[in-house]
Amino acid sequence: MQKSLKIIEWNLNCQSDKKVKIAGFIKDRIENEDIIIFTEIVKSDSVLQLMKELNEYNFYESYNTVGNQIIIATRRNIKVTRIISKIPKISIYNAPNFLHIEIMINGVKYQILGIRIRIDDGSEDDYKERRKQFEYFSNYVSDLDNVIILGDFNNSYIRGDLKASHSRTKKLYEKNNKGEPLTTRFFNYQMMKDIIGEDIKTFTPSNKKSWGIKLIDNNFDYGYIQNDHLMVSKNISVEEVEYDWDFVDKNKGKYLSMDVDKTGRIDVEKGYPDHAVLRVKLKLHLPT
Repeated sequence: MQKSLKIIEWNLNCQSDKKVKIAGFIKDRIENEDIIIFTEIVKSDSVLQLMKELNEYNFYESYNTVGNQIIIATRRNIKVTRIISKIPKISIYNAPNFLHIEIMINGVKYQILGIRIRIDDGSEDDYKERRKQFEYFSNYVSDLDNVIILGDFNNSYIRGDLKASHSRTKKLYEKNNKGEPLTTRFFNYQMMKDIIGEDIKTFTPSNKKSWGIKLIDNNFDYGYIQNDHLMVSKNISVEEVEYDWDFVDKNKGKYLSMDVDKTGRIDVEKGYPDHAVLRVKLKLHLPT
């Protein structure tokens, strides 16, 4: 009887490049997880090689003719009962990167969803489009039970308390300290929680960030934005949720060799992760 479910979500920074060569250390950071969700990934030759090396997993991919994909890997002993590779009736040009698989463990069905909100130029229109993508996704999820969502939501910088409501934080997203309007008033973290509703709980590690690597006094500074989150149905118990940046320290030489701008931000090469690993452990329902 399986009592818990370990999942990771990891943005591999492929940037829609079908010829990208992903970092060789990716497989070394897989730590006996039950499910792996890769975002911003493209099934290049090097990704196919990774899939061969992780031969204890079955792989499923989103439907994309262009751009980035979602790839979900499940341990071979996990029964997959359904695969939905795109949001029905929504063009892939309007939808987020998306993949939904249904699994059965201990006789209980769980809906596993990987998502990445697509981004453009950071303009007001871009953030309005991000909101539309999330609304399409939220509408799809509303008909599901036992939902487990991990992904890169591209919600930008979070203002105010993580637990606060959209109504309490709305003004924080309207203008910056100079009185200039913020594009994030059209799409942000608390707004996402409001859109998806009370039946889905959102979990975000509060002690670290998940995107943006800087070099300060020759030391790595991990993250500026919390973009990667866990969302689950309110009946699912979350035991652990954390951001893991250890892969940068273990590959320090490579990351130090990358270009750095005047603010210290590292311009991470394609195929090398620029997001933390989101590690999650969930308590499973047991038959009574």
